Amino acid sequence: VVTALAADTTERPPVGTGKTCPMTVDRPEEPTVPTGTTVPTGTTVPTGTTVRLWRRRALQLLVLFAVLFVAPWLGMRVAARNAIFSSPSAAKLPKTAVALVLGAGLRPDRQPSDVLAARVEAAVTLYKTGNVRKLVMSGDNSRQSYDEVSAMKVLAVDLGVNADDILLDYAGFRTLDSCVRIRQIYGQTKVIVVSQRFHLPRAIHLCRWAGVRTVGLAASDPRSSRRRQVSAFREIPASAQAWFEAHLFGRQPKFLGPPIDIDNPTSEALLQPSSQSSTSPSAYRSALTIELRTGPSSAIE
Repeated sequence: VVTALAADTTERPPVGTGKTCPMTVDRPEEPTVPTGTTVPTGTTVPTGTTVRLWRRRALQLLVLFAVLFVAPWLGMRVAARNAIFSSPSAAKLPKTAVALVLGAGLRPDRQPSDVLAARVEAAVTLYKTGNVRKLVMSGDNSRQSYDEVSAMKVLAVDLGVNADDILLDYAGFRTLDSCVRIRQIYGQTKVIVVSQRFHLPRAIHLCRWAGVRTVGLAASDPRSSRRRQVSAFREIPASAQAWFEAHLFGRQPKFLGPPIDIDNPTSEALLQPSSQSSTSPSAYRSALTIELRTGPSSAIE
């Protein structure tokens, strides 16, 4: 034994020199708190595992956001990519009986906003080129002092449209309402919807969901570049909301009513709230659901 120990000449590090044995396992360093930082009593400093867990949860929330908001917006745009036309003279733009012109607000002087005026002008061009026979102005007239559709009609008549070829949908409060009502009230199964390009994918999707074969005509957008970008960004949550309301909740318009024959809209005026009547929701509902003595609407071939 003494001879063997004497023969072992392997150099070993002295104790306390700081050198480690080759078999020593390295352990991950614990997170440190910067000098001078006060850690409250009972607070646990997050470890590397906790940080990775929070990063994973943040990624999951990002994916969930993309699915819930971006996916409907993107899907509507992909579906409508070949259904939006920039000019009424486009060779592939189909001819149909009706153009659905969607409201877009009034100025303080109760005249159409610049965006709404551009939509009416585009619809008038459709009418003059013979692509449509009738214009359905669909907008908000929920109170006596705010009447989008009448302002739209005045502008269209000034631009050369025959007043008898304009129908007014006073209960087009939202895009969904306008699309469902053009099918259920006006009996249309095929329309050209007129709006700005940023809005058309959602409008086309909702009209198709309502059972209407739809293409869109993109009106010009006279606003500044910044305002157009804001509208385009707002379409992301608006598209998600529209998808959920249509496909998950089956939302219906605020008001419906009896059918209207587009070629004989003699009873249409009865759908407008009387200027002498109350503007309460109940009175307006009664005006919109009044029984009219009209025949069923004719089918559009």
